[in-house]
Amino acid sequence: MTELNSSLAEAHYALGVLYKNTGNTNSAIKEMNKAFDLFESSRLEHAYEINDASVLKRISALYILSELLKNQGSTGQSLKLLNKATEIALGLDSNNAGERMHISKELLIYE
Repeated sequence: MTELNSSLAEAHYALGVLYKNTGNTNSAIKEMNKAFDLFESSRLEHAYEINDASVLKRISALYILSELLKNQGSTGQSLKLLNKATEIALGLDSNNAGERMHISKELLIYE
């Protein structure tokens, strides 16, 4: 991820948290979606690391989005986002066997 994209992702994430905390749900959802998309694009540009800040922010953005959507009554969409966050955390979202193997080793070491 370029430095500019990283900064933009962080800015959208921070705005999303701010909007969530001030009760501006629609703006929070919009900003978290933008942040997630930018963090998501970063994984295509470098090796996947389980402790990479962008991975943790992707998971966090999905969790916040799921919470916001649940509060709006979109339980089904909320559950889909939680499932995606779980897949990312476990490394199951990768189509690359090398990435999945790296994550498996990281999780094994963690256990």
